[in-house]
Amino acid sequence: MHTSLLATKFHIPHQRVDLVARPRLLEQLDSGLRDGHKLTVVCAPAGYGKTTVVTEWLATRHPNSTDPRARNIWLSLEEADDDVLRFMRYFLTAFRRADQSLGASALPMLEMPGMPPLTSMLDELLNDLATWDAPLLLVLDDYHVISDPQIHQALEYFLDHQPAATHLILTTRANPPLPLARMRARRQLTEIRVRDLRFTADEERAMFGLAKLPLAEDVLRRLDERTEGWAAGLQLAALAIQHQPDPAAFVESFRGS
Repeated sequence: MHTSLLATKFHIPHQRVDLVARPRLLEQLDSGLRDGHKLTVVCAPAGYGKTTVVTEWLATRHPNSTDPRARNIWLSLEEADDDVLRFMRYFLTAFRRADQSLGASALPMLEMPGMPPLTSMLDELLNDLATWDAPLLLVLDDYHVISDPQIHQALEYFLDHQPAATHLILTTRANPPLPLARMRARRQLTEIRVRDLRFTADEERAMFGLAKLPLAEDVLRRLDERTEGWAAGLQLAALAIQHQPDPAAFVESFRGS
């Protein structure tokens, strides 16, 4: 039976107005595309800015594309999507929303009595994508909510047969159960991890500058030690420091990691 889909799950999140530019991360993401990688995994615990970095990257790519058929596709996942039928319906619809020709024959297969194998549906989609020679980026945001082995197997099959113009990005709090080691060895994988997402001293300085809270260098260094570059911790500190008469003393007592 057909189920209504929530349209906002396909919306790319709006960028923050006080966003700190992080060109080094955008370059890492761009480099993966230039090198022909199939998959990008942005993996870190909550509060490290995974979604923010990816949305910033997509915003830089869209205006720079010389191909009007280039597409950025977004799908926000939640715990209810850890069901193979629901996941596939959203997954296929995400492509269909990008262009009506993508997934046109695969999506109706979900409604067939005695549903065909997932690989049959994916073959139909992959054949559509094989004729789509423009850049196509698909983001699955919060992939860590998925635990169904059938979904992981379907995604692995998709990656194994993914056309060159298609690139998949996962944001996740945990390593996905996909063949990352194999893809790493074959130079098919871009990885953005905690060590990359931690704010550098320059990025922390820029964050507090945007908040109109220029801190002394020794205070910034101490804050970096306290937060270990964790974006959420830095944001909490910025909010709290606005109301502190002595930022240095506050930072000494701050626990933001």
